Amino acid sequence: MSHIHMLHSEQTIYQVQALHQELLALLQQNDAIVLDLSEVREIDSAGLQALLWFLRYATAHGKQASLRHASQQVQHFLALMGPVQLEHPDEP
Repeated sequence: MSHIHMLHSEQTIYQVQALHQELLALLQQNDAIVLDLSEVREIDSAGLQALLWFLRYATAHGKQASLRHASQQVQHFLALMGPVQLEHPDEP
């Protein structure tokens, strides 16, 4: 069963060090993690880089990781950045 973890408010360069430590701890403690992004109100390229690192690190270490329910702000930022798939195509 996946551990669901909610990310809150801002995920920007100002929070990225704490976010990285939080994500690393989650990966060390769980084999399957879902990050819920529905409460993220601001994200920048540093926050996105941390999320992409999370997905790649998990895969490289045999873990299952996914991002779900991107907030409108996250979706808008991703549209500006170009194609980045956060949701699995088979998931609603």
